[in-house]
Amino acid sequence: DNLLGAGMSVGYSTTADIDRKGTELEITYPQAFDGWTSVGFFRGRFDDGKRTSFAIDRPFYSLDTRYAARAACSDEDRIDSIYNGGEIVSEFRHRLRKAEVAGGWSPGLVAGWTQRYSLGALIEDNAYLAEPGRTPTNPLPVDNDLRALFLRFELVEDRFLKVKNYNLIERAEFFVVGFNMRLQVSRSLPGLGSTRSDWLYAATISDGYVFSSSRIFQAAANVERRIASTGLPMTQAGAVFKYYAPQAGRSLLYARLAVDQIRGGGIADQLLIGGQSGLRGYPSRYQAGEQRALFSIEKRAYTNWYPFRLARIGGAAFFDAGRAWGGPNQNTVNGGLLTDLGIGLRVAMDRAAFANILHLDIAVPLNRVEGIKSVQFLVKTEFSF
Repeated sequence: DNLLGAGMSVGYSTTADIDRKGTELEITYPQAFDGWTSVGFFRGRFDDGKRTSFAIDRPFYSLDTRYAARAACSDEDRIDSIYNGGEIVSEFRHRLRKAEVAGGWSPGLVAGWTQRYSLGALIEDNAYLAEPGRTPTNPLPVDNDLRALFLRFELVEDRFLKVKNYNLIERAEFFVVGFNMRLQVSRSLPGLGSTRSDWLYAATISDGYVFSSSRIFQAAANVERRIASTGLPMTQAGAVFKYYAPQAGRSLLYARLAVDQIRGGGIADQLLIGGQSGLRGYPSRYQAGEQRALFSIEKRAYTNWYPFRLARIGGAAFFDAGRAWGGPNQNTVNGGLLTDLGIGLRVAMDRAAFANILHLDIAVPLNRVEGIKSVQFLVKTEFSF
């Protein structure tokens, strides 16, 4: 970070997960030109392909910012996998190219509210191929080219709450407890090179409420109509509810309920659950379906331990319950409601450039069948507790 005092960040890393392993190079300059424009470049080489992206972005960096602009492009070549019961059942090569240019204007903060208007164009080309030596998905997803113009509207209420020891450890947090809305409508045009003509949209809405004793309730809902792997439009909708209740002795009770569903998608668009996508006591992507529900409750603890003044330590005891069902790729061996119990250690890297929190979890599945380990160990890095 801050290479030679210029404000530029350069990173090189090796990465490995259940999908792929490889190396990544990332260069970012978050304060280019006027000090508010970010320029970023990413290059990754993996055992199944590569990814390159570039973006220059001057966002609406404050509620009173009057204009924004963005240009971005990416080129990715990878192998996508279809899972059932946590095991790969088929694979295909996916080549994805994306680009976007957009400009936005806002009248600024007026009477506690901010409105933002953006106009832009986007490109998204998807190509799918059978990969030699791999079991192909049948049928393969359908190639699709998208060229669209879009109009975006955002509405933000200036209402935030400053708290501590909610999603971070001993760091100030600003919770969004005001009304937020974002609506984007796109029109794909064959005259610009689209495979088909369609109206597409994406909408999100969220709000929050603060009870006594700094208890916070947040709710969000979203709906999106986009092109599916079948080459035809599909709709995805969902909602998330979160509840934070501070307890005595530097602890907090946290609960989260998420539900979502898809309509009109193919096997490659299925909703997944298990492991890092929820249900920590089960293998990643253990269930797939067109509907999904997940409930989690945690008892979080935030300690005063600050070893070497480098990291802050916390912990959590948790219970998860959820299921994904419906569609052509359901888990027929263990497809019902799944539950688990576990405990986890949280290590907040206090001297890192970002508030990264290392999660070390041990989870026990309560609906175990043959092929599932009696104890699951998960290690990952998140931006929150």
